[in-house]
Amino acid sequence: MESENLTAIAERFGFDEWRGKSRDGAAATLREIAIPDGTIAGLDPARIRVVALDDGTTLHRATWQAEGGEGVNRLDLRECGSVEKAHEVLLELLANMQSPLVERLGGDHDVGDVAFAQDPSTSVVFARANVAAKVDVAPDGALRALDTARAVDEWLAGSARPTGETMA
Repeated sequence: MESENLTAIAERFGFDEWRGKSRDGAAATLREIAIPDGTIAGLDPARIRVVALDDGTTLHRATWQAEGGEGVNRLDLRECGSVEKAHEVLLELLANMQSPLVERLGGDHDVGDVAFAQDPSTSVVFARANVAAKVDVAPDGALRALDTARAVDEWLAGSARPTGETMA
């Protein structure tokens, strides 16, 4: 992505206000994450693809169909080496949303260390510690993106460990 465009996106979303800041503290990290069964209804953890990317991050991609739903839902988790890198990835996700209606979430819509959405019922991007996440759900109404993001965030928040420890 062009540096000029990314600078404009960073200014629009107040990147300097949340860059590198985590509720869990800089020492909390997530490594070798694996979504446990039952975190998201209908999601089979065995179907999650894990891909090491060229930028040093690891992508965990899950697709599933909610019970009673007709559309496909998607969860992308990018495990990064640091909170700062996760926030850079989040900024890239925001740049790819390409909508002037995307806003920062807070209050009743609070999720992660920082989160954004155009419509919290269908798509949410957020970061928690060193993980950037994107939740997209089908518009069939079987799931809400914000509810799914909260379930993932609760699991991530409960899984953060001091740097150097890995998840069991």
